[in-house]
Amino acid sequence: WHQALVYDADMEAGQEIGHLSYAKRVLEMADSTAKKAQPDRRTEIQQYMKMLDDQLAKAHNDNSKIYHQPVVQESSLAKVEAAMLAKPSPLPDTTQFLGETELFKTLVPVSISKGAAQYQEQLSALVNAEVEGLKQAADAATNLLLTCNLPGSLEALDTSCEGLPERVKERLNDIQAQGGVESLHQLRQQAQDMGRVDAELLAECGTLINEEEDNDNHLREQFGDKWSRSPSHSINTTLKQECAKFKDTLARANNADKLVEQKLSSKAEGLQRLSRPFAELEAGMRGVVQQQSAATTQSAEKLKALVAQLQQILSQYEKLREKLLGQSSADNATQALLAANAPPLEEVIRVRLAAYDGIRKEIADAKAAQEPCLQAIQEENGRFVASKQENVAIKQREDIIADVDCHVAAYTEIFGNLSEGVQFYLNLQDHVRKLKRNINDFVHARDIEKQDLLSHVTKQFGGMTVDDRPAPAAAAATASAPAPAPAPSQGQHSVAPQPTGPPPGYAPQGYAPPAQQPPAYGAPPQYAQQGQYPGYHQPPPGYMQPPPPQYANPYQAPPPGYGQQPPQGYALGYYPPGPQQQPPPYYNYPPQQQQPPR
Repeated sequence: WHQALVYDADMEAGQEIGHLSYAKRVLEMADSTAKKAQPDRRTEIQQYMKMLDDQLAKAHNDNSKIYHQPVVQESSLAKVEAAMLAKPSPLPDTTQFLGETELFKTLVPVSISKGAAQYQEQLSALVNAEVEGLKQAADAATNLLLTCNLPGSLEALDTSCEGLPERVKERLNDIQAQGGVESLHQLRQQAQDMGRVDAELLAECGTLINEEEDNDNHLREQFGDKWSRSPSHSINTTLKQECAKFKDTLARANNADKLVEQKLSSKAEGLQRLSRPFAELEAGMRGVVQQQSAATTQSAEKLKALVAQLQQILSQYEKLREKLLGQSSADNATQALLAANAPPLEEVIRVRLAAYDGIRKEIADAKAAQEPCLQAIQEENGRFVASKQENVAIKQREDIIADVDCHVAAYTEIFGNLSEGVQFYLNLQDHVRKLKRNINDFVHARDIEKQDLLSHVTKQFGGMTVDDRPAPAAAAATASAPAPAPAPSQGQHSVAPQPTGPPPGYAPQGYAPPAQQPPAYGAPPQYAQQGQYPGYHQPPPGYMQPPPPQYANPYQAPPPGYGQQPPQGYALGYYPPGPQQQPPPYYNYPPQQQQPPR
């Protein structure tokens, strides 16, 4: 048809008639199909048909009188070329923004992500078991040295040094440089603050989930089967499980903090002494150390060698621990699972975990070498104690060195525990914040879905609106106060006060009010002017105004039988409110529109 208009402008009547005839045949086919498939479209088709017939008659008339061109048959019509509605533009070069990082590197299928998470879980269990084994072995060695007062008892016999050994002085310098016991209190306070922040974030996460679920349950109770979306409790299970898991982790961390707090309190006085000057610590170490026998000296040399061997094993533990953690932190099975000919998940996990057999063997060998060393230390220390000749000076030196060593070890342990706690709470906070973002996205998506469904449901209920549920305090205050008459909203009729006038049924002689017809369904409401009743006309000048219709005011006291089913004629969803009863939450009932008398 549009191509025919083009030929009409170019005065090619033959081509115009051919295209119009083809368009008419297509419209006749559409009209025949619309009779069965889409009857409501026939009116539109008939309008196009009339316009087409007029254009075709005009074209035949012009051709027969003016142009006398042969009519082109449908089979000979030229193909109508497609018109370009928009000119495509080339895509901009984005390679300069990509760099070396693959933007979609972490975007993998769900099955691959779950497989990688399963491998990571088994790897974490393996690494944690090995690290815990190293810690237990190191604690056993440290406890044995403290029990035997080694190497303090050996250093107490050193006649070349009257004060604290250089080893102890170096360690005390390091502790005082870190801030001493005050640094422990600062770390403890920092851990407590971060733990409190984590607890508050988890509480906010739980509140968001519960409020969204309560809101969904309330609307489901209000609308029943009309509220057709998925229940919140059936789709927020994963989020709830994540919150519960983090809460359990936080509770266990709090219990560990209590143990560290008890340890810090029990060692507070001794830890405070570590910050004192060396001269004050060495005040009780003045005296002449008695020369020991050859057997004692020989036993002491053997003990020094065994202690040095044990220290090497402890240093090896720390190196193995760092190596294991470094290897596991860089291990990710995602690329192996994404490979074209990737084996099954169980095989991938088995092969990748087998790569840790070497370092696990090194850990096992180191722990195996520790056992005979500890046994030799115990036996040699027994011979050393039996052959040692003690005096007051030796006893004082041993006691002071042993006390300092004990509290240095306690400081080191507590400092490590608190530092680990701060790092733990920091990592947990990152995970909880990520969880909260996911919950916010979930709640936002559910809120959009709720608004769309509310719009659909309220249209079915005759335009009722749904408000937020009032707060408990506000709801209680509203329930105790008398119900005020709501102000009419835009697009609603206002209820005018009933005037005082003649008794019902009175009318001037000779006057009959004109009969009023009810408005047609779907017609816009007739707004009343000031002093008029909605839907009624004023009587002609010179006549008295007829009495208002005796309809019940919806804002007065309810009629008898209130609480039963509303009579026929009430708008869907409207129930006149009682004097002491508020409408249920989430509803704004529009005032009942009065109907004119018939």
